[in-house]
Amino acid sequence: MFNEASGSRCNEDEIKIVKNILDFISTTTFSSNQIPSLGIISPYREQVLRMCQAFSPKYTEHLPLTIDTIDVFQGQERDWVILSLVRSNNKNEIGVLQDYRCMNVPMTRARKRLVVIGNSATVG
Repeated sequence: MFNEASGSRCNEDEIKIVKNILDFISTTTFSSNQIPSLGIISPYREQVLRMCQAFSPKYTEHLPLTIDTIDVFQGQERDWVILSLVRSNNKNEIGVLQDYRCMNVPMTRARKRLVVIGNSATVG
């Protein structure tokens, strides 16, 4: 979905998938009570804003969680990173994702686990 006011995009289906992942993590028992640090990254500000609204305070109070754009996340690392690519369309337009330098940041921020959520037909 495109937000005319902000000029940014969001994908509600991907937000639901991220929520399912966070539900799983929040109910999982980790050894030594060591919950992994989590980062949720998206190239689109609108997606980040909607995820912050959807996940705060339910998850942010109980999990070491950071949600932000690729640009802001640059230079940071987390144990687990969830990348929400947002784009899904019949024209296979990937927008900002076509810049490989932009994609390098989220792909290299995870210490242990990287989860990429996106439409494989669009991204492929």
